[in-house]
Amino acid sequence: MRSLSLFLLLFFVAAAVKSQSIDIPVAHYGISLGNSEYHNGLRLNLIDEDVHLVNGLNITLWLPENNRRFDMNGVAIGLVGPAFERMRGVSLGVVGVGGGSIDGIAIGGIGVGASSIKGISAGVIGVGADNIEGLAIGGIGVGGDDLRGILIGGIGVGADMLQGIMIGGIGVGGDNLHGLTIGGLLVGGDTIDGLTVAGLRIKGEALVGLKIAPYVRAEKIMSGISIGLLNYADNLHGIQIGLFNIAKNNKGIFKYLPLINFHE
Repeated sequence: MRSLSLFLLLFFVAAAVKSQSIDIPVAHYGISLGNSEYHNGLRLNLIDEDVHLVNGLNITLWLPENNRRFDMNGVAIGLVGPAFERMRGVSLGVVGVGGGSIDGIAIGGIGVGASSIKGISAGVIGVGADNIEGLAIGGIGVGGDDLRGILIGGIGVGADMLQGIMIGGIGVGGDNLHGLTIGGLLVGGDTIDGLTVAGLRIKGEALVGLKIAPYVRAEKIMSGISIGLLNYADNLHGIQIGLFNIAKNNKGIFKYLPLINFHE
C-alpha cells in the first residue's frame, strides 16, 4: 500500500511539472513518470506535450498538447485518446485515436482519424483518413480519399477511390469503386467495376462487371451483366436480365425489351 501511494505521489508530482519526468532506474530507460520527451520502456503521463520518441508502452490520461513530432513504437493507451505524428504498433483510445500516420492496430471508442492508416482500424462511430490500407470498420461509416482493403460501415462507406471489399449498411459511394461492393440500399459512383449488389439501386456513369439490384442504371455505359427489375443503360455492351430492360444504343423496339436485352 505504501509503495502504491509513493508511486502515485511521484506520478502526480512529475505530471504537475511540464517537460519534467521521474525516470527509474535511469533517464530514458525503464519506467518514466511524467512528460519525458524520449523514453524506452513504460511511460506514464497525465498530458503529453512535445513528446518526440517512445519505444514501449505509453499510457496517458488526457488529451495531448502540441504533439506534432511524436514518433511512437509499441503500445499506446489513452483514457481520452492518444495522438501522434507517426504510430507503429497498437493504439487504443477510450474516446478516440488520432495521428498523422498509423501503422498497425488502432481502436477508438468513438473513432479513429489520421492522414494515413495501414492495418486494422475500428471506431464505434467511424474511421476516417486520407489513405487507408487494410481492414477498417466504422459503426456509422468509413470515409477518406483513397481506401483499399476491407471497408465496412454500419451506415456507409465513401471515398474518391475505393478498392477491395466495401460494405455499407445503407450504401457505398465514391468516384471510383473497384472490387466487391455491397450496399444495403444504394451504391453509386462515377465508375463501378466488379461485383456490385444493392438492395434498391445501383447508379453510375460507367458500370463494369456484374450488377444486381432492383434498379440498375448506367448513365453512360454498361459493360457486363446487369440483373434487376429495371435495367437502364445509355450504352449497353453486355446483357440485361430483368422485368424491363432499356438499352438506348439498340435500334427500334430493341431499345425496350422485357426479360432480356443485349448488345455487343
